[in-house]
Amino acid sequence: MSTPTRTGPLEGMKVIELAVVEVEYPRAGRTRSIGFPVKVGDTPAQTGRGAPMLGEHTREVLAEFGYPDDDINALFAEGVVRAE
Repeated sequence: MSTPTRTGPLEGMKVIELAVVEVEYPRAGRTRSIGFPVKVGDTPAQTGRGAPMLGEHTREVLAEFGYPDDDINALFAEGVVRAE
C-alpha cells in the first residue's frame, strides 16, 4: 500500500496513518500517545514530552497572569487550585 501524497498547499507532504508513540511521564510511567500524522521532508518529527499532568503548570500559569506569589500560595492553601 502506497502512502498518499497531498497536492495544493500541502504538496510534498506525505499523509501517514496516525502512529502511536510511547511517551515517558515522570509519575505516570510509560504511556501511549498519538504521533504525528504528517511527514515533512526527511526530518522525522519527535515527541519531546507528553501532555502535562493535571495541575502540573498551575503555579507557572498563575504567575504569568500576574498573580503575586503570596496570592498563589493562598489559592493552594485554600484548595482553590492544586498541583499533582
